[in-house]
Amino acid sequence: MEPRHWYEKPVTGFSMAEGYTLKALVDMYRAECVLPDSGALRALTDANITPHIDEIVRDMFELRKEADRYFQAEIARGAILAADAGTNAKPVNYPVSFCLEITRHMLSLMSREPAPVHMTGLKAMHDFVRAGGPVKRVWGALRGGYFQNAIQVGTFYLDVANDTVNVNKPKVEMLPMASANFNNITSYFEFARVGEIYWKARILPNIWFPNLAPFLPAIVFKPDGTMRLEARTSYMFPMNLVKGLTPAHDFVRHEAAGTEELETYTQRVRDYAATDPRCADPKAPLWFQADGREAFARRYEEVRHYDKARLIDEVNLMLGPTTLFINSATRPS
Repeated sequence: MEPRHWYEKPVTGFSMAEGYTLKALVDMYRAECVLPDSGALRALTDANITPHIDEIVRDMFELRKEADRYFQAEIARGAILAADAGTNAKPVNYPVSFCLEITRHMLSLMSREPAPVHMTGLKAMHDFVRAGGPVKRVWGALRGGYFQNAIQVGTFYLDVANDTVNVNKPKVEMLPMASANFNNITSYFEFARVGEIYWKARILPNIWFPNLAPFLPAIVFKPDGTMRLEARTSYMFPMNLVKGLTPAHDFVRHEAAGTEELETYTQRVRDYAATDPRCADPKAPLWFQADGREAFARRYEEVRHYDKARLIDEVNLMLGPTTLFINSATRPS
């Protein structure tokens, strides 16, 4: 019998090129949400998982060795390149920043049937899934300072990529979910707080591209001068849709920066806009305004009343190539 909770669509990115519907986007978001504790979930976990924690962790370390061999072989043959691959690309620093990839690959290894005879911990997980227990990838904030892909195993938190920020940490960590200090992100305010720590960057409300802001309401300014619109992830983007675009509205309308700081970042965006002809077109997603808050208010009121067909058309635009910065290494003012 094939386990029911292990698999997820093996996408390498998130764009409407994948052919998502609104339902698929919402399902994607909900799939990454932590299932709340309940009496039934706790009882199922206590019966099938808790007695086998040491065995499960042991087996996860063994599977992680297999995963490491796979990724190292793929890197060696050039199938995996650095995220900034190009003329100045850096060598791939595996396992740093491979949290998502390792977690997905580990879920695939964990789902193989039958479990090897010596992997009694993995067998316990298979029995748990057959009994209706959840073993699934979740995404959120860990200890207030990291964006984290992890695996929920009933009422437990399982991190099979625990060394992807600090390579000196153990590769696997398993804790009760209640004590792991891991939670789903519920607003762009929390997203910005964690992102500034995690990426060592400044994250501000997107007041400069009002056509786009209801869908991508934040801009990340990195120390190297690059900018990135956020967030087009499989959790944050549909979370905003599920909540009627209210998270974006609340964040964009928030005064997140003082006047002097805001002027500095406005100049950086203006410098970029002067190089990209799309920014001069009022109908383009990347239409630039030095202060687009009033235009955003009008845009927000417009799009939140769209029917499903019109909304998915807008989503296609917002996740398409027309919303990506071209050569966004703007010069600091």
